Amino acid sequence: DLETILTELSLSDLAVAEKRVRKLDEGLRKGSQEERDKHLQEKEVLEGIAAALSDGRPVRSLELHPEERVLLRGYGFLSQKPVLVLANIGDLTHDVEQQRLKDLGAHCDPLSLRWLSLNGDLECELRRIEDPTEQEEFMEAMGITEYAAGPIIHATYDVTRSMTFFTGNEHEVRAWTLPEGSRAIDAAAKVHTDMARGFIRAEVVPYESLIQAGSFAHAREAGHYREEGKDAIVHDGEVIHFRFSV
Repeated sequence: DLETILTELSLSDLAVAEKRVRKLDEGLRKGSQEERDKHLQEKEVLEGIAAALSDGRPVRSLELHPEERVLLRGYGFLSQKPVLVLANIGDLTHDVEQQRLKDLGAHCDPLSLRWLSLNGDLECELRRIEDPTEQEEFMEAMGITEYAAGPIIHATYDVTRSMTFFTGNEHEVRAWTLPEGSRAIDAAAKVHTDMARGFIRAEVVPYESLIQAGSFAHAREAGHYREEGKDAIVHDGEVIHFRFSV
């Protein structure tokens, strides 16, 4: 089933690339020299994409230059998107389930696909136990160290190259998701466009340091507080207070 899905995604992308190449061929016969040069550049990139897809290689497996990634951004190729394979398996003490897990790894690993497994029935049974003490006893008896949701969330962040930063006040704390490598101005815009428009500075403390210090003031005294400009790179787990004026 997994192989069928991946193949269909690649075939869909191949159809898009080939259709666009034919359209670009028409554009090369008309327009200004500048327009023809742009069409030729786009055509060459798409022909490389089409060749890779025909060879069974998804777009995400290709080493693309930054300008090529920008050029392809509007296409939304399905095989360029990150993939996380989640397998619902049974009791791993059974040979059949162990073999299923080995087969999944043998298929995903050569394709550099991230994959995880969980026992859905066991998770549901655990969720139905309301008493925390009974939950802990059940998890210990079944050899479960954590709910499946935790590893799935972490893996999803990894494959999508995402990160979390926090904002808060005396009433609430909120978590926000951004792509890795985002700047402080991007984080401000995520919270509210006014913050980005009137950005002055970002006051930053790592989450762990803030928990240890107990407050922004104590974090400043301990040397964990810093002020950053709009182009500073935001890191995972940072708590940010934005100063802005509109």
